[in-house]
Amino acid sequence: MIRTKIRAGLLTRDACPKGWYARGHGRPCAACGLAIDETQVECEGRFADGTTLRFHRPCFAIWNDERTDPSAERLRGRTVKSEAATSVRNKES
Repeated sequence: MIRTKIRAGLLTRDACPKGWYARGHGRPCAACGLAIDETQVECEGRFADGTTLRFHRPCFAIWNDERTDPSAERLRGRTVKSEAATSVRNKES
């Protein structure tokens, strides 16, 4: 899903020059679209063009991996992505 959003131009490939970590406030994750609730860590990034994106911590890690390595088909990458996606799904259920 994240790779598809990057390829479609819905998520940037640009590095995030400024970022913060805090508790979620119920806002949607830019990557998965699910709410980042108060029990989860929200990664907020402000980009050079002034855009602010918010991610679950695992979604941010996946996005960062995908934006720097669009093929990202390494076994390690698939394992990390699978664990991160499972973690986010489990938190939301």
